[in-house]
Amino acid sequence: MEFLDEVRSREVKVSVIGLGYVGLPLAVAVAGSDYNTTGIDIDQKTLAGLEEPSGQVNGIEGEQIKKLLDPGKLELSGDYSCFLLLYRRRWMNFESRI
Repeated sequence: MEFLDEVRSREVKVSVIGLGYVGLPLAVAVAGSDYNTTGIDIDQKTLAGLEEPSGQVNGIEGEQIKKLLDPGKLELSGDYSCFLLLYRRRWMNFESRI
């Protein structure tokens, strides 16, 4: 399956690095558009706060985050290796077509 077909069918997995003022709203928007999304941040306090959000977090309502976490549309991780593995696999597929 080609990359654009994966995007159109929502089978592509999206990683957002950094869950601050830009990354968190982006991750929530992408996950809310029915893409499986992994939000990656190195700060364990940030991740812990997002796993049990209360009130607003970086302009996003805690309930909105919970609605995406519960069915697994949004996953949180402090491990960048999941992104690097996907990137490496994608790049190797791209290089083979050059």
